[in-house]
Amino acid sequence: ETRTAELSQLNAKLASEIVERRRSEAEMKHIAHHDALTGLANRVLFHDRLCQAMSDAEEHGHAVAVLCLDLD
Repeated sequence: ETRTAELSQLNAKLASEIVERRRSEAEMKHIAHHDALTGLANRVLFHDRLCQAMSDAEEHGHAVAVLCLDLD
């Protein structure tokens, strides 16, 4: 019974660590793909989504249009 309790505690700790790691990974991914000041998508995320859109368009015989507006 003692061993079962120990295993249960270890399992709960492991589950907690997994949840924390997934949260940290999601936060790092957000930081990598969004502007720190505005929270808006950055060029890295734009490029990723543009590549996905172009690949999907090519696969389905569609076109992709992009309008870039640079505000200073």
